[in-house]
Amino acid sequence: MTHLSTRPAPLPAHAVLGDPDLPATLDDIALLHAHDATDPREVVYLSLGETWSRAPAALIRHLAEVPAYSHGYIVAPHGLPALHTVLRRFVVDTHRLENLVPEDDFEVAVTQNGTRDAMFDYARLLLDAPGAGRPQVVCSAPGWDYPGVFAPLGYRVRRFPLDPAAGYQPDPAHIRAMLHVAAREARGAATVLVINAQHNPTGAQWDSRTVTALLDAAADTGAAVLVDDAYHGLCDPPGPIVDVLRTVLTHYRDAMAWLAVRSLGKQFHCNGWGIGVLTGAPDTVSAMVNRQLGHHAFVSSVPLQAAMAAWLMTPAQRVYSAAIAREYRDKRARVAEALHTVLGFPRDAVFRGTATPYLRTRVPPSYTGPDAEYRYRRDCLTRAAVLPGSGDMGAQTPTDPPYIRFYLGAPEPDLSVAVCRMAEAGLGWAG
Repeated sequence: MTHLSTRPAPLPAHAVLGDPDLPATLDDIALLHAHDATDPREVVYLSLGETWSRAPAALIRHLAEVPAYSHGYIVAPHGLPALHTVLRRFVVDTHRLENLVPEDDFEVAVTQNGTRDAMFDYARLLLDAPGAGRPQVVCSAPGWDYPGVFAPLGYRVRRFPLDPAAGYQPDPAHIRAMLHVAAREARGAATVLVINAQHNPTGAQWDSRTVTALLDAAADTGAAVLVDDAYHGLCDPPGPIVDVLRTVLTHYRDAMAWLAVRSLGKQFHCNGWGIGVLTGAPDTVSAMVNRQLGHHAFVSSVPLQAAMAAWLMTPAQRVYSAAIAREYRDKRARVAEALHTVLGFPRDAVFRGTATPYLRTRVPPSYTGPDAEYRYRRDCLTRAAVLPGSGDMGAQTPTDPPYIRFYLGAPEPDLSVAVCRMAEAGLGWAG
């Protein structure tokens, strides 16, 4: 990566951030609103996993061809029937489930307001189990905001650590012990283990033997499993891809309650569509869409579902999916090398990983204290017009040492500009 004069893709701040006088709790909103409006540079936004500008043109074109009925109510609870049919085939093909039969061995449904909603509905569904204690969820730290889904429903959140020195691989024995403790406290209420094998925010891919050990632990302790497959399609080629859903369906589908959720927005740069797929036992999926969904929503985003159904059936989708995986692999290598050669980060401070569109790195040692990550991110914005993301996903107890996360979905020239600006602003490892 070298100094480039390319102007970064503009951040549509006014269109996506909202009125600065309205209350908002997300750090990025406050930081961007506070950014000096006289700074002529476009902000290089590398935080939340969003570009607002990279949905494939071939996908967008399908929006002009949606059937007229897609503008009305769709009463099929599993989602637009055309997309539901395509998703059955998509799950079989992308998880290599040729020997299993949709509707008998598993079922799918469309998630139409983000996979977060589907997780919330699954957490509510599991509360139907009678129990004398408090429901429990066991998830990773660092990790995505699972506490924000489960804690409002009364779950006690237990987080298992991921050690950078171990490549952010979970310790199955430690997690098994946590599940035993959680089950004792739950006293018959739900205990849930979250498995996020293509791990956000670290970019690590958990080892297949580790995943099997975690599933064994869940089965032995009576825990339900939530498979977060948000980034299943974003693994560095040539692989291998650790396929949790396939492992569950092949060996564990009758051993525990389970649900898998997968985002299509993250795979195709269309997060705002909110479309994904949930996969589970037929009875579980039926309860999700016929009971839980009806508490708060109708089937929605139907024109988007129609466009997605058409797109998933095209050869262009398969070509795009392969290309985006190669793109992230190559960017991961180049940005990691630039952090070392241009910004002076030690190689052991940067974790390259093999999955997701993220790269996690330690904050320079001159930044200390509980707000070190925030101050470094703020300085990157004010001094370099670059905003990296939180390395701890906004956790209430940040890790020590602190980390940031770079989103690699931005165009490569923007990533080069970001590194060069940070170097020129004295934001490297040595300051």
